[in-house]
Amino acid sequence: MAVPLDQSSAPTSMKIVLGVLLILICGDVQLTRAAKKCVFNGQKFASGDLVLRIDDACTSFYCQAMTKKNGKQMKNKVEIVARTDPMDACQCNIAPRYITDPRKMLNEVEAQHKNYRMRRAKDQPTLKSKSSSHDRHGTRVELRKKKKPRQNMKRCKFNQRKYKAGQTILSVPERCMDLACVKQSGTVSLIQAQLKSGCTCSDQVTGPPSTSPGQVPSTSPPPQCSDYREKFTSSHSMCQPKSTTCNIKKEGITEQEKNKILKLHNEYRAKVARGEEDRGNPGPQPSATNMREIVWRQELGDVAQAWANTCPTGHDCTDCRKILSQDYYVGQNLFWSWSFNDSEQWDLAITSFYDEVKDVPKSLVDNYQSIITANPIGHYTQLVWAETYEVGCGAMIHGPCSSGLISFEVCKIYACNYGPGGNYISKPIYEAGDTASSCPNGKSSKYDGLCK
Repeated sequence: MAVPLDQSSAPTSMKIVLGVLLILICGDVQLTRAAKKCVFNGQKFASGDLVLRIDDACTSFYCQAMTKKNGKQMKNKVEIVARTDPMDACQCNIAPRYITDPRKMLNEVEAQHKNYRMRRAKDQPTLKSKSSSHDRHGTRVELRKKKKPRQNMKRCKFNQRKYKAGQTILSVPERCMDLACVKQSGTVSLIQAQLKSGCTCSDQVTGPPSTSPGQVPSTSPPPQCSDYREKFTSSHSMCQPKSTTCNIKKEGITEQEKNKILKLHNEYRAKVARGEEDRGNPGPQPSATNMREIVWRQELGDVAQAWANTCPTGHDCTDCRKILSQDYYVGQNLFWSWSFNDSEQWDLAITSFYDEVKDVPKSLVDNYQSIITANPIGHYTQLVWAETYEVGCGAMIHGPCSSGLISFEVCKIYACNYGPGGNYISKPIYEAGDTASSCPNGKSSKYDGLCK
C-alpha cells in the first residue's frame, strides 16, 4: 500500500501501514525575467540571453536569474552560468589558446576607456581651479569642483565580483576550459576563455570514478566540503555529517542499480514521448518532440548520497544540492520505504514517481502550473521534464525503525537529483507534437522516441 504525501504534510501525517511509501518533490520554481542585467566585457545581457558560445569547447555561457534557497528565482539579481553540451552531441577541439567572442567588441570597450580619459583630461584644469562666491552672511568662501572618482579599468567584473588580470574566474574542467581575466593594455583587462592542452573532454570529471574490475581509478582528488562551502553555502549537503542516530547499515548504489535507474527513467520518458500514455486528469498525455535521453552524472549522485546519509525527512535547500561541474538548478525526488529485507526497490521508487501521471491534466504539458490535486504530481513532471538530461542518485539503508507502533527491521531512503531541474512555472513540461521531431542533436540510438 502506498500513501503519497506532499512536503508540507510529511512526516507528521504518516499512516501506520506495512510497506508505507512516502514521496516528496521540490517546490515549484517560478521563472521570472530579471530586471537587472549581466555585465560581460562592457556589454549588458538580459536574463535568458546567450553571453558567450565556445564551439571548440562545446560550452555556452548564459545570463540567468539567481535563485533563492527555496528555489524561487530572484527578480533583481542575475548571474552568468556555464552550460555544457553532452559529449555525444559535440566534439571538443582543444588547443592551448585564448578565445575572445567577436560579439564582445574589444574596439567598443577601448573606445569607452578612451572617452573616459578624454573627459578626465578635459576636466583636469577645472578640478585645479578655484572660484569664489559668498555665503548668505557675506563671507567669502572658496568653491572647488568635486573630483570624479577614478574608475578601475584594470579589473574584470564577473557576477558582481572583480578580478585582477591573471586570475582564473571560472573553471569548466569537463571541457578543459577556464574563464580568465587577461590584461590587454595598461588600463584594459578582458574576460577570455582559455582552452587547455593535454586535457581530455568528458561528461563526468568530478566525484569518485566508476571503474570496472582491473581498471586503475583516476588519481585526481574528488571535490571536498570546502569546495562547495566556498562556492555555494556552508550548509551544502556535501558538508553534512552522516546521521549517528539512524543506525546506518548500508549506503551507496551498485553499477547494476545505476543502470536500472537510467533504464527506468528513459523507458518511462520514451513511453510519454511516443504518445503511449493514456492516463491523466484528463488524459491522454500528448507525444513529445524534444524529450531528451537522460544520462548519469556522478556528482549529482554524490550530492544525493550525501543528503541520504543524513537520514532526512525532507529536501535539502536549493543551494545545498548544487554541483561544481554544472551551473544549473538541481531538482530532487525522494523516496522512503519500510520493510523486513534489504533488497533494492528502485522499480517501486521510480514507478511511484511516474504513476502520478494519473492525476496530471494534459493541459499542463504546454504551461506547467502549481495546481491543487488530491495527490502530488511533481515527481512525475520532474521525471519527464524534457530539458532534464542528467540524473544521479544515492541510497541509504538503516534500521531498525518504527512507524507508530509497528517496528521494521529495514528502512530505505532513496534520493535522485536532476539537472537541469524542472517544474518551472509557466514553462512547458515538454513540447507537444510529432515524436522526436525537434531534436537539435539527433535522435537517441537507445530509446525510440527520445532525443540525444
